[in-house]
Amino acid sequence: MNQASTMAPLTAEATPNTLLLRSINPSDGTVVAEYEPFAPLDIDRILGESTIAQREWTKLPMNHRSERLTSLSTVLRQHSDQLASLMTLEMGKPCRSGAAEIEKCALVCEYYADHGAELLADKARSSAQRKAWTTYRPLGTVLLVMPWNFPFWQVIRCAAPILMAGNAVVLKHASNVSGCALSIESKVSLPASALRSGTVGKTSAIRSALSSGNARVRYPAPASAFNTPTVAAGVSSPTPLANLPSLLG
Repeated sequence: MNQASTMAPLTAEATPNTLLLRSINPSDGTVVAEYEPFAPLDIDRILGESTIAQREWTKLPMNHRSERLTSLSTVLRQHSDQLASLMTLEMGKPCRSGAAEIEKCALVCEYYADHGAELLADKARSSAQRKAWTTYRPLGTVLLVMPWNFPFWQVIRCAAPILMAGNAVVLKHASNVSGCALSIESKVSLPASALRSGTVGKTSAIRSALSSGNARVRYPAPASAFNTPTVAAGVSSPTPLANLPSLLG
């Protein structure tokens, strides 16, 4: 099955003889799908669209965001067998384990849908001042650089609270699970571009887009990022990406 995608996730390694990105079945080495890599201008466009989408997403009342996460948990369960089979094809996970991973994703969506408003509520603090409290505000767009071993769980466990808090998400997934990354974007029923992913061979392509003068004029760089602890996954930016939490699990 060959497939040239126009909205692929930030994933998949470029093959030596072509510019296409390939997902390969680890059990027999066959090509599952091929993806056209995003050019720097495509990455630039995604980041810009995500910034605009975040401004609309954060305006939604908390209960509306909660409804979207609850809806996502339902959609994940409805497509559990299909998504588990996709994991088997792309990274060799047994279907039974894949189905369990999808159920875990559905549960975490439900958790933040049910408890997000409480977790994000203002908290009173003791202070010498007359009144003091901690309040939580969205950061903006958050970049996720994710590993392959739990292709849905690693993304959803981060994206659910990030989205519930009013942020947008841009996903650069691992090179061998491009189909999973595309499925995540297609299954998330959010305002356009609140969660985006795209085919990029190396994270350096994102770095290049973030460093371009034009990009900095049109929109800010992602306000935060989560990355896997590998040298190749590192992302640097002239704006606030100084703290990159590592995901070890």
